[in-house]
Amino acid sequence: MNPYRIVIAVLVVLIILLQVRIWSTDGGYAALQQLRQQVSELQRQVAHQQRENARLEEKIHAIRHDPQALEALARRDLGMLMPDEQFIRLIVLPKPENSLKNTPQQAEK
Repeated sequence: MNPYRIVIAVLVVLIILLQVRIWSTDGGYAALQQLRQQVSELQRQVAHQQRENARLEEKIHAIRHDPQALEALARRDLGMLMPDEQFIRLIVLPKPENSLKNTPQQAEK
């Protein structure tokens, strides 16, 4: 048998073994795809956090530089009023149910 054929056969076997390892083991192609999905998800989360940070920075800037924004925040979140204002809370009571609907006499019938 030709020595070149033996070398080629050994190389082909090695290539096949390496391909099997790449496609079937934990560190192979499946793991690569999973890592790519994780990277994609993390990039999406980073983009979301960057948008949220930008929104919060705008809010901070408005509070620091706009008196009306600061006043709105104090009123909404802290319940503060101006010295000459009064707070009035309206409480809406639920409609009373008809007391005749569930009388004990009707329940017995």
